[in-house]
Amino acid sequence: MADLLDEFRGLSSPNQPRCWYTAIELNPEDFEALNQALGVPAITNKAVSLWLKRRGISVAAYSVARHRRVDCSCEHTNRG
Repeated sequence: MADLLDEFRGLSSPNQPRCWYTAIELNPEDFEALNQALGVPAITNKAVSLWLKRRGISVAAYSVARHRRVDCSCEHTNRG
């Protein structure tokens, strides 16, 4: 039993939860629109969150803000 738990612990990152950006699934057109929106400071984190919600993806505005601040575990180069 301990061996199974060790495997789970090895797959977990206790200090950095998985970034929502790496977990979402969007069609290429929506993904491009998201990337563009993330790069426009006038588009609020709440607006991005609501836009994603309309596509069935639940992401809190503060999570969008963390991603924009590069304060997440995401290693994607296009952070907006």
